[in-house]
Amino acid sequence: MSFFNVDTSQPYTNYCTPQDVLNFLRLPQDPDLISAVQPHILRAESYIDGIARTCFGGKVCISDLEYHSLTKWLGGYWLGAGIPIHLTKRPVVKILRFELFNGASWENVLNYPEGRVTGYWWCDYQDGVCYIQTLLFPLGGREVRIQYQFGYNYVPPLINQATILLASKYFLLFERHRISLVDTDQSIDFSGMVETIDRELEKLMWLIAGASIVGGEVIG
Repeated sequence: MSFFNVDTSQPYTNYCTPQDVLNFLRLPQDPDLISAVQPHILRAESYIDGIARTCFGGKVCISDLEYHSLTKWLGGYWLGAGIPIHLTKRPVVKILRFELFNGASWENVLNYPEGRVTGYWWCDYQDGVCYIQTLLFPLGGREVRIQYQFGYNYVPPLINQATILLASKYFLLFERHRISLVDTDQSIDFSGMVETIDRELEKLMWLIAGASIVGGEVIG
């Protein structure tokens, strides 16, 4: 499952590779193991997307159709900017649907010019805030609905590390029988490894849940 509407037909970069997971577990690069790891990477990615409230690696993630009330100009009016609409996901890649209820019907805002100075609406795509100018929305008492594509084109190191750990945990929990069939020069303490991974994941997930991402790095 995915926390978002994801277009899986579009190519994107996995947050880690099967080889990363097998290297972490000190398992051989066996073709059967490589094939078995991939579904667990996808499962880990989906979970991390939900914690981060966004997605990475160029994955095409589409928001739900969001409804925002502007009746009381919640968030205030920013002089020279407009009435802010705080979207639930970021960064925004592309606005797909943007409509204003004019009192009788839904009007397509995308038909009006975009631009902070010369337009009727504009968006701060990085911060996930769109603005409507009072020329388009002069009286208040209206609502908007908006849908957009969001996410990062790259995979930050912290996201890569968390994916390796979580996919490794899933692999240990669900593929123990497969691992036992592979010749290895080490005995694996499955319970001990899962506990160790859980301790590290707790730290990483806490960072991811409260993080912002700047220049490819996750920061608090």
